[in-house]
Amino acid sequence: MNTSAINSTEVVEIIMLKLLAWMRVFVTHIPNIVLEILILIFFYFFSKVGTNFFRERLKSSKTLNLALQSLLVSILKTGLILLGIFLALTVVGLEKLILSLLAGVGIIGLALGFAFRDLAANIISGIFMAVNEPAKYGDWISLKDVSGTLIRINLRDMVIKTADGEIVRVPNKDYMSNSITNFNSLGQRRISIEFDIRFEDDFARIKNELLDKISQIPEIIDTPQASVTFEKFSQSTVTYKLQCWINYPKSSFLETKTQAAQVIKNLMSNKTIGTLYPVRNIMDCGICVCPNEKCSSRENRLPTHKSK
Repeated sequence: MNTSAINSTEVVEIIMLKLLAWMRVFVTHIPNIVLEILILIFFYFFSKVGTNFFRERLKSSKTLNLALQSLLVSILKTGLILLGIFLALTVVGLEKLILSLLAGVGIIGLALGFAFRDLAANIISGIFMAVNEPAKYGDWISLKDVSGTLIRINLRDMVIKTADGEIVRVPNKDYMSNSITNFNSLGQRRISIEFDIRFEDDFARIKNELLDKISQIPEIIDTPQASVTFEKFSQSTVTYKLQCWINYPKSSFLETKTQAAQVIKNLMSNKTIGTLYPVRNIMDCGICVCPNEKCSSRENRLPTHKSK
């Protein structure tokens, strides 16, 4: 019993001595720790002030687009924060750790390349997008299954605002592996509306009246000219497509398309385009499916078979 009590006492004394030693080291390094925290706080706010100043200076540049400006600002902010971390580690006395980290950058980079290859692909694609500028901020674009206004291009993703007001973040690597459609690049956008007419309707009259009414919409431009072209034959109708152009984004695409659709609807209301009814083929096989055995229709329609 006495031996176990002595051992417990020794263990407690060893633990207390270790804690006291750590406490002395901690107290000795309190000035350095405080200085390290101050350095990190300084570089955190300095990165914000510096990037804001740098961003304002870049706005006056005529050679750098907004995407490239945003990319440079992000690189500057990341670099300033990393510089603050390295300086803070130096103050604490971890120069050897910094040298080890720098020496192992190649190996770490190789390992991270496999672990974060998607992140690396997004960053590289973001740089390509910033340099090539396939779309400007505010352009209406379509990429994969997402369509909307381009809000911002980050190092990892691009921010798109859809027509429903939703914010969608699309990885930058999708730009490298998919086609991107920019509806603002030419300053014009085409409106296409399909409609059906009957075989007996006068197509020449419908076409002339439709193009005349379409030309009266202020947003529709004269060049390229509006047109009505054949699309396909159906069982009882012929499908045509109205195509007209607007200055985009100066004119609203959806509002102008609605006005053009209203013109077609008015032609239907005025009987210029005949009323279309669904066509159903009813095949009469002469068999009544009525469950009533005394049904006269059943007796009349059931085929008679003569027994031999």
